[in-house]
Amino acid sequence: MTGFRYTALRENGEEIKGIIQAPDMRSARAQLKSRDVFVTSINTDDDPAAIEKNNDVRNMLSDLMPVTVMRKIFFFRQLSVLLRSGMPLAESLRSIERLMTGRMKSIVKDILRQVTRGNRFSQALGAHPSVFPGIVCHMVRSAEASGELDIIAERIAGHMERKAELKRQTIVTMLYPSITLLFAIGLFIFLAVGVIPKFAEFIQRRGNVVPPMTQALIDVSDFAQSWGILLMIVFMMTCAAIVYSYQKPGPRRAIDRIILMIPVFGHVVHLSCMSQLCWGLSVLLRSGLTIVESLGIVKDLVGNRVVSDSIISAGSNISRGGTLEESFRHAHISPLIQQMASVGESSGSLDQIMDEAGNYFENALQVKSKVLAALMEPVAILLIGGMVGFVYIAFFSAVFAISGG
Repeated sequence: MTGFRYTALRENGEEIKGIIQAPDMRSARAQLKSRDVFVTSINTDDDPAAIEKNNDVRNMLSDLMPVTVMRKIFFFRQLSVLLRSGMPLAESLRSIERLMTGRMKSIVKDILRQVTRGNRFSQALGAHPSVFPGIVCHMVRSAEASGELDIIAERIAGHMERKAELKRQTIVTMLYPSITLLFAIGLFIFLAVGVIPKFAEFIQRRGNVVPPMTQALIDVSDFAQSWGILLMIVFMMTCAAIVYSYQKPGPRRAIDRIILMIPVFGHVVHLSCMSQLCWGLSVLLRSGLTIVESLGIVKDLVGNRVVSDSIISAGSNISRGGTLEESFRHAHISPLIQQMASVGESSGSLDQIMDEAGNYFENALQVKSKVLAALMEPVAILLIGGMVGFVYIAFFSAVFAISGG
């Protein structure tokens, strides 16, 4: 017989620990299961100190790992399925906890512990704000009042999927220009530091008159070698200053305004904000929240502070008795949303109208992303090809000058 040290949960959520004797681990689990307890961990009792130490290290590492969107989507999908089948909330959470790993497993375990102690599910989710945003807690709170937690869980999963896809599209759109810019900078540094100095040294040894284009290339190389480190430091400090300033409300608002003014890219960001605005309103309105409450939550979903200010202003105007169309009449809110909000307000189907508007803006975002990617291809060719071509022309101009001399 071997001793096994275990940690388990009773039906009421109470955590118990102990040692059980069994021929093997499977038999130990079977014995514990017959006692109507849920085993969370079980190990041989050979070295309790080492086991405890390993568990502490494992828990510390799992707490450092981020929770992916796909894990959260899986959590709410499974919760919806289990609740729809008639399983109680605590049992559903216990079943889901068995399927989870890493940090998400610890979070679900903590949520289960709070629920079994009598706390509301929305309160348990709110204890983990870095994993479950405010919109999730508000939707769950409204579901607890209406008794439609299974439906709301499905809507939350769908909303997370849409938001993740929207974020993926925006990242993919900006990935190509970013890589192109970095490659162009790397190529310039390689030419200025590695190629051109050797080229200049060869020409100077020959004692020939250097053509103006070649001399300009040599001057650029000398400048880069003399001041390159300082310029790099200034560039990094500028980037750090921008990142730091972006955390402050005032500078962030100014930066976000500049972003919206950038041709093509600003339009992509604006379309993304409009899509999040429409989908957020649709999900929250279907969950039973008022339009003012929904706008108060959606303003935090929109990443651009300028657009967020327009949403705050719209919510304030509605609370004072204004219509949706009038309240949405802002420079940074699409006129299409104004018109569709008017139709939804008059027909009483604002949630459905906003969902359709969100689909429209998502499709427009996909089209604009393809346009931006298509525009970046010739820009990349001109940028990188122009740099290489200039070096070649300067090189052959010097060669012809030397040959003619």
